[in-house]
Amino acid sequence: MKMLKSKKAVELPFSWLFAMVAGAFIIFLAVYAVTKMVGTEQAVSGSAAAKDIANLLNPIGNGISGASPTHLDFPKETRIYLNCEKPGPRSLNPAFGRQIISFSEKSGFLKDWTSPGANISRYNRYIFSDDVEQGKKFYIYSKPFYLGFRVDDLIMMSPKIYCFVAPPQNIQEELALLNLENINYTQDMKACKKGSVSVCFGNDYSGDCNITVSGECTDYSEGACRTEYDYGTVKKNGYSVSYFGNLLYAAIFSSQKNYECNIARLSAKAQPLAQVYKDKIDILKTKGCSSNTEQYIQQIVEDSIKSDNSAKFLQLYSEIKEMNKIACHEKFCQLYSPEYCSS
Repeated sequence: MKMLKSKKAVELPFSWLFAMVAGAFIIFLAVYAVTKMVGTEQAVSGSAAAKDIANLLNPIGNGISGASPTHLDFPKETRIYLNCEKPGPRSLNPAFGRQIISFSEKSGFLKDWTSPGANISRYNRYIFSDDVEQGKKFYIYSKPFYLGFRVDDLIMMSPKIYCFVAPPQNIQEELALLNLENINYTQDMKACKKGSVSVCFGNDYSGDCNITVSGECTDYSEGACRTEYDYGTVKKNGYSVSYFGNLLYAAIFSSQKNYECNIARLSAKAQPLAQVYKDKIDILKTKGCSSNTEQYIQQIVEDSIKSDNSAKFLQLYSEIKEMNKIACHEKFCQLYSPEYCSS
């Protein structure tokens, strides 16, 4: 009988049990709905942020000599995902490929990373960074890129602080003019700030450096080379890529994947641009003005078709330098304005 009484003592009316179960289910639905709503809002916020970032990059990529450096400040720890799609039949833009940006941030009580928002595509921008960049402050600047004639702007983006060790004088002067907040330079690696990414010019510090730049330009006749670093290789994270001109900065800031993909995109854009200049030569001829750059322009059209990686792209350099020498001396029938001419 005592056991029976004890059992009756814990019995609850059915209406109470139903209310408890129903209440728990309602709470579950409410939490689920709020979670889904927050997740949706975060995804929308991420998509909007990625679009804002992409739009911000538009004026940066429109300067003839490179836009002034700028930066993005976020209130929360933020991740920017950068992807690149090469030109080709499977691309949404078969002719020139595309750049793809998405965004996420730390959110909620547990400070978890939100899912990236929708991908935002840019078909006329060449952005160089790691595949995933993380921070609250992102530094952005651009440099023009030339194949003799100007092709487009290279946009560099990173939250990291860089320390350039023993850069050549012309690069020091460029850095001083740009007044970049996230790039310091020094002649002594020991002077690099703790936590900065070391970028060493030459092989003296190569074993201790995060990134090593090796210059390979040796021909100083008629201004063919300003410094040995006019072209060469950049080594980082166990791989090497080839560069020339302002691609040096792109190679330093970029992952191998984004760098090589954007090289293929720049090469694809160079083909129709070179053809435009080739057509311009024909127009000049009708006005009694000719250009001796024609053979080089034609060669760039043909070779850029094959240049789907940085090593092949570098092979254009000798043709470009020869073409520039001619263009610099064609004062009255100049086909294009070269990046620089030797004095």
